[in-house]
Amino acid sequence: MGDGIYITRLHYLGVVSPREGIITGMTRDGTFRIEGGRRAEPLGNLRFTVSVPDMLAEVAALGREPMLVNRTQWYGDRYAYGFRVPAIATGRFTITGNGSGPGL
Repeated sequence: MGDGIYITRLHYLGVVSPREGIITGMTRDGTFRIEGGRRAEPLGNLRFTVSVPDMLAEVAALGREPMLVNRTQWYGDRYAYGFRVPAIATGRFTITGNGSGPGL
């Protein structure tokens, strides 16, 4: 990987067009610029809108080990959920706006 964005978590996911597989949401809990293949400065949370089929068509790499992500702790874990997924590197992920400032 040369330059890009490292996103640790997606938040507020919403379906824009189920038929076309378009979703929108925000990044959360650590978004960083990648420069020359190395993690650089932190970025603020970002809004994205992406076609999942288009994003998956440009997958350059997948991680080897699935990780538990997006576990919620709302309501004392009463509605806890999570997904075991590998990391993904894709050439297509459309950033459509800014959210809050940097922070973990």
